Amino acid sequence: MAFVFDAVGTGSSEQASTIVATVTLGATAKLLVIEVGYNTTTISSILVGATAATLAVGVGTTQKNAIYYLLNPPTGLQTVTVTLAATTSTFSAVSATSYTGDADATTPVNATGTATGTSTAISASATATVDNCLYISSAGASGEGTISVSGASQTQRANVVVNGTAPLGAGEFIQTTAAAKAMTWTVSTSRAWASVVAAFAPSTGGVTSTALSVVGSGAVTGTGQSTATAAASLIASAAVTGTGAAATAVSVSTVALGILNPVAAANA
Repeated sequence: MAFVFDAVGTGSSEQASTIVATVTLGATAKLLVIEVGYNTTTISSILVGATAATLAVGVGTTQKNAIYYLLNPPTGLQTVTVTLAATTSTFSAVSATSYTGDADATTPVNATGTATGTSTAISASATATVDNCLYISSAGASGEGTISVSGASQTQRANVVVNGTAPLGAGEFIQTTAAAKAMTWTVSTSRAWASVVAAFAPSTGGVTSTALSVVGSGAVTGTGQSTATAAASLIASAAVTGTGAAATAVSVSTVALGILNPVAAANA
């Protein structure tokens, strides 16, 4: 299933060691991406309720930016809490954006990119190796000014402005073909900035022959979002189960599997 935007929530703080945002995730949300703009200190942890999020990418020395994520997040109203190692010197912000569509369970983050600079133009890029990746961009600048998406590089989902400063902007882009993608922003006044990009790979779905075992009862088990297989030893009523979403169809043909359970083969 392709990635589709679900919901977004933001939060900010001034000279504090925590940043909090709330977001209401839909019932089918499968990926929560958390973007953080901060300075001088480091991130100790990010919790979604009581569940820890995982770092995808981060960059910066004075002005900093990071992307965290959580697969299969809890749905409904959730509180995202960013805990910093020390109090920041100015403003910090967090954005939490949810999406439907399964990310690859083994390697959800396919590619990342980082950039820093001092200017009005912000650009960071990443190069995904699979099609239909969800590119997430997070950028922030120090001092007074506003931040906005430059051109058609992405869809902006968050723009946190605190007392005239622009600590965080967040956006996304679906890259249908595996390729390099630059995510760009514009700051109204030349400032020190930091930007990160993470490309999330979609689940490939399906069950391959190398992930299957045939048991004596004729059942087939495997992993994947959908389940469809073929085996000479199976009967039309064979049960098929998997760790992903329920199968929409089961087909049985006379194509033999590459790996068979010896016990099941003897009972066939």
